Amino acid sequence: MSNKIRNSQEKAGASASTGSRWTGYFWANLIFFAFLFILVYVVRANCVAPGDDQTPAVQIVLDETFKFLLLLFGGGFLLVTLFDAAYEFFAEKAEEALPGDEGPQA
Repeated sequence: MSNKIRNSQEKAGASASTGSRWTGYFWANLIFFAFLFILVYVVRANCVAPGDDQTPAVQIVLDETFKFLLLLFGGGFLLVTLFDAAYEFFAEKAEEALPGDEGPQA
């Protein structure tokens, strides 16, 4: 989240922003995973035609490829989301630890 958004949320109330932040992360992951599963389904439907003579080896390669892509993209997005959540958590803690908005003292 940008500092501008975080500062506006702090003014509105920190307890409400924590819940909405996790809700936003949840929905972003849910939407991305839904998009990813739809994408895999559409690509798989286009790769596998009912009239094709596909050997079991080709079917195994397709299955493993799609599993790998789901894990790679889905896991990567989830990992980035967790890093963002950790950053927000620790940045919030660091801001609380700082003494007020005092300027440099001479």
